Amino acid sequence: MSNKKDRAFTVRFTEEQFHHIAEQADRAMMSPSNYIRAAAVRGKVNVILDGKAVARELKAIGNNLNQLTVLANMGHISTINLKQTHEDLSKLYDAFFALANKEARPIGTVNFIRYQKQSTTALSKVAAYISQEQKTQDDFPGQKFVSEINCSPQFAAREFRATRAAYHKDNPVWFYHYTQSFSPDESITGEQAHKLAMEFAEKSWPDSQILVATHIDMEHIHSHFLVNSVCYESGHMLRQGPTTLTKLRRLSDEICLAHGFSVLPPDPPKHSKQLSAREYRSMEKGQSWKMQLMIAIEDAMALARSRERFIKRLERKGYKVKWTNERKSITYTTPSGMKCRDIKLYESKFLKEMMENEFKLRAEIIGRIEGAVPQAGENSGRGSPLA
Repeated sequence: MSNKKDRAFTVRFTEEQFHHIAEQADRAMMSPSNYIRAAAVRGKVNVILDGKAVARELKAIGNNLNQLTVLANMGHISTINLKQTHEDLSKLYDAFFALANKEARPIGTVNFIRYQKQSTTALSKVAAYISQEQKTQDDFPGQKFVSEINCSPQFAAREFRATRAAYHKDNPVWFYHYTQSFSPDESITGEQAHKLAMEFAEKSWPDSQILVATHIDMEHIHSHFLVNSVCYESGHMLRQGPTTLTKLRRLSDEICLAHGFSVLPPDPPKHSKQLSAREYRSMEKGQSWKMQLMIAIEDAMALARSRERFIKRLERKGYKVKWTNERKSITYTTPSGMKCRDIKLYESKFLKEMMENEFKLRAEIIGRIEGAVPQAGENSGRGSPLA
């Protein structure tokens, strides 16, 4: 069966349905089209946000197994009891299985809602949607969680347009739309969430007109921020850069933690680089100098216990290594004269920071072993494989 997507349905949604789908897709870290497709075909979309903690535990076990392999290659150990490792992996498997069959649950974080096209009509519709009484009204105290900064709630869209006209802006971006959501398990009231939202908005966009609305009609309480793209005081355009969302999430976390509410754990740094078509073909033919370099690095890492010995092992194979404390990356020169930095080697394990951590961990483990059994190397009858 072909995977080519050459068939299409034209589907229309109400304003409320549209925003609901956009929010759910953003939480699932999917595009709206992929989210709708997955929900229609599978019936539901599970978002396994808790899986990051389990994945980190699996990675830690993998690192421990790698260290045991290195120590075995060095001749420091000969017998390994992996019973506890087997039990731990079984527990992690059960945890992953449970997570994979659990319904998605939003966790406290900030998200950005994208719009392919903006206009004055879209601005008015979004303002009307987030301000709906049935979503923001708390019937018991009779409080409506809709507030504003540098504008009035009932005329926010009109005042956004007035500011835009006053500064003669014709940028296609009319507004920015963010959300701040909390886990259904979080013990938080609509009033508390709205106060957090107001503090977050004031600190995030101090020179902007903002409509803030907290929705309490769903299992998870969440707030919407509609921000004018034209700054109220200066008339400058508000810019959304590659790091904007990360900075906003960091600020939201600081505010939530200061008030005793939970946040998502930080993501580990990512490192990935795609193979070019030319590199892929070279690797298939066994002609890739970069692949040969990666193999040489892994061979040296398997036996070297320090940076210095790692460099010496590569030098014996004709490679040059420039690894200094002042430089952010390691630069390799192949025997044929090709140069390559660690960030071009496709995997995070080749990064300078990762390799330094690896050698530090090896030094600690070997130090503990040699300190506990000083004569282990002599009694084993083996020579050290390290030169």
